[in-house]
Amino acid sequence: MYRILMIANVLFFVIVLVINTLAVTSPFWGKSIVELTDLHANMLTPEHFSSSIWSIIYPLLSLSIIDQIKTVLKKEAVPREVQSVGIGFIITFVLNCGWLIAWEAEYLILSFAIIFSNWLTLIWVYYRLVGVEKARWIYTIPFSIYLAWICIGALLHLNLLLIYLGFDFFGLSEEYWTAALIVMGIFGTLLVLYLNQDIWFTLVLIWAFLGIFLRSKRLFYENNWVTIMSLFAMVFLAVVGTWTQFRKIKSSD
Repeated sequence: MYRILMIANVLFFVIVLVINTLAVTSPFWGKSIVELTDLHANMLTPEHFSSSIWSIIYPLLSLSIIDQIKTVLKKEAVPREVQSVGIGFIITFVLNCGWLIAWEAEYLILSFAIIFSNWLTLIWVYYRLVGVEKARWIYTIPFSIYLAWICIGALLHLNLLLIYLGFDFFGLSEEYWTAALIVMGIFGTLLVLYLNQDIWFTLVLIWAFLGIFLRSKRLFYENNWVTIMSLFAMVFLAVVGTWTQFRKIKSSD
């Protein structure tokens, strides 16, 4: 059963790469992802360079896929990491493709529902992998980075959806509401650091906040609360992440 799942993982990963490539080179409905991002931008939107994180996520995911291919070809025992997540790999790949199609079609509610579903699925995959004793980095790190970026994507889509639906932010301005979402991101990262001492997850959030900070500083000036909070988030998470990593290394000695 698990060998069939591993083969399916390979096939769906190839489909993800193909659809992602087509979405960039030949947008399905004429508008590129960059154009759509600018069209639906809000104060939580990071600079375009932030999305280059995918050039790290996909190669890392491909390493776990290659490991599964080697297992099938050599007829070795199924990795415990793969057994622990079962069909989770496939679900995340399907949702990835579904989000691209929904986003390029500008179905904002559907795209939020899909990315939120992917976020929940990745949380499940992530914690199943973490629970595997001595889980290999070839599985844990790719999904740590993937989950971290989808966390940011889910927050961004939540903000976009609320604006689209005419939500009044409980009487707050978009500036203060966006700053509150950044605080949510900080607390979420601290929770992951506390539970798993995961520096990779933290680094991705710092990267995302850097993109938010630079765009906010460029468009809304330095005295904006989004600019201030994104800068604070970067510095604070860098300090806490470094301290947590230091303690982790020290405790392993």
